[in-house]
Amino acid sequence: MKALVQATLIVFGFTSLAYALPEANVSSSQMTIDEVIEYSQPLDQRFKLFLGLGLGYTDNSDDLYTEGYPKQFKVDGSYYTETYPFVFDLSLGMSNQSFTKSNKSNAAGFVFEAASRFRFDHGYQAGAVLHSLMNQGDNFQANGNNAVFLGVQALKEFLAFDNRYTIRLGAKLMTDTNIPGEIVNVGMLEAAIGFPLFATTTVLETTEHLSDRDRELVSPRAIDTAKKDLHRSTMIFDLNSVKEKHSTFTQHLHRTLQNNPHLYGRVEKVGNELVFHDVTNKVALQELLKSVQ
Repeated sequence: MKALVQATLIVFGFTSLAYALPEANVSSSQMTIDEVIEYSQPLDQRFKLFLGLGLGYTDNSDDLYTEGYPKQFKVDGSYYTETYPFVFDLSLGMSNQSFTKSNKSNAAGFVFEAASRFRFDHGYQAGAVLHSLMNQGDNFQANGNNAVFLGVQALKEFLAFDNRYTIRLGAKLMTDTNIPGEIVNVGMLEAAIGFPLFATTTVLETTEHLSDRDRELVSPRAIDTAKKDLHRSTMIFDLNSVKEKHSTFTQHLHRTLQNNPHLYGRVEKVGNELVFHDVTNKVALQELLKSVQ
């Protein structure tokens, strides 16, 4: 129980720390619209690869002496769904745990992981995780060759390094599924850096071929629907509708787009229009653009 409380505090504390971290920003105090577009292209594409590290704590079992500090390095392949705000991970890596209350040799070997998380606003994610220490069952007296753990995971994603990479900071809390007669819990902090596996091809689009409904230009105070094509949605924002382009307008626009990459696939400037592609939540994007002016 003590370990569960400790790990729970780790989850909330680490997630709060991630929330408090400043987002990546452009050093220039004055930005043009073209610079906003360049630096605000989101990396939230369908497929990403992450390289991550983890450091945790395994609580003690009186009979198994499992207390120790697991460490891991793994590669995550992530798939972001387009229709609904979910992300799925498949991971493979290396793990190593020393045992503090026994003379057992380190539990070292491959680790396999599968996770499914819901994507909230502001880069937060939470969901379930399956963690399997491959061929390490003997160290935990598990039924089978692998020691398998199941639990919950929470993390925050944000962009860094000129918005070209995605950073993940988070934690997970797990308990065993195949150690008979015992309950072994594991809490772990994680950090990872990721990048898209496939670059988005930018095709210059004009609005001449769009219908009147799709070309509806609206102000930041009244942004409405645009275009739907299967699961793809486009929204057009007229820069001319911003009556007063105050000195901080582009900075506010940049910060808004940078902090909310989950709301759209990409944005480009066509004439005096901003065209948002693959919009996932038009209502939320409307409200954010209202706050820009």
